[in-house]
Amino acid sequence: MNAPQPEGPVLRDIHVPLEPPIWPPAPGWWALAIVVLALLAWGFWHLRAWRSRQRRAELWMQAHDQAARMTSTSSRVLATVIVLRRVVAEYQPQSAALAGDAWFDFLQSLQTNSPLDDTLRTLWREGQWQAEIDAAMAERSIEATRVLVRQVTKGRAPR
Repeated sequence: MNAPQPEGPVLRDIHVPLEPPIWPPAPGWWALAIVVLALLAWGFWHLRAWRSRQRRAELWMQAHDQAARMTSTSSRVLATVIVLRRVVAEYQPQSAALAGDAWFDFLQSLQTNSPLDDTLRTLWREGQWQAEIDAAMAERSIEATRVLVRQVTKGRAPR
């Protein structure tokens, strides 16, 4: 005998659809990949520029230290002031051509924590023609130029 037919629609077995393929990714993943790659490139470029600035600043400090190791006090003072001029010429070329009081005012604007007094100004202006300079004054001058070199090279890219 035949089985009675149920009333209503005839149901069939449920078939699960296939998993979507891994490749090619959806457009959102492509956009995310582009953003991540752009951020990595930007970070790499800035890290490289920062390292280059750090290396350049270290080279200038080494040049200053080498100038500070000269034998006579007058040549030490003159050599460190020349290094300071060269650093300013590289990092801020618009200020490198300054002379006299304008140059000292520019240096004072860089070093706000301790003012450049008149004795340093006189020493840097006329010390190169003196046969011998007081050792304590020479050390003050060398330390002041060291601070200024560090201040000029700090965080600024050469132009």
